[in-house]
Formats: sequence, structure tokens, C-alpha cells
Amino acid sequence: MTGSASRFLDALALRAIRFYGRHLSPRKGFCCARAAVHGGESCSAAVARIIRDDGLIAGRRRVAERFAECRQAHDALRGGSP
Repeated sequence: MTGSASRFLDALALRAIRFYGRHLSPRKGFCCARAAVHGGESCSAAVARIIRDDGLIAGRRRVAERFAECRQAHDALRGGSP
């Protein structure tokens, strides 16, 4: 992927995260499960940081790991396995 295409995808992903944070997240009625269990930043904040640091394509593994951690925290909050 060319540098300009990668930067475009990064900017698009960051805009989508900002839109989610401003318009959708406040209406869903609950916070990030990982942040609720472990503290620290929400998944959207963490993913935005990963994209800014590494880029969307290069950081995709870290993003997937973060969402997997959030899923485990969600399951723990719901009484499933941690």
C-alpha cells in the first residue's frame, strides 16, 4: 500500500473513532469493558493511539489483541470466564 493510501486510511479510521466517541458511545449506556475491569484508557482511545503510533495496517495485530482483551473483560463482567 502506498504511503498516501495508508495515511488516508489512518485518517479515516481516526475520524470514525472520533464520530463513535462523540455520537454513538454516549448513547450505548455502558463503558468499555476492558477499561471497567482493568482501568486505564478505553478501547477506542487505545486504538486511536495505536493508529497514531503505528498506523492502521501496521498496528492491526495490536488492535485485534486489544479487542480480544475487551471481549475477555466483557465475559468476566457477565459472569463468564475471565
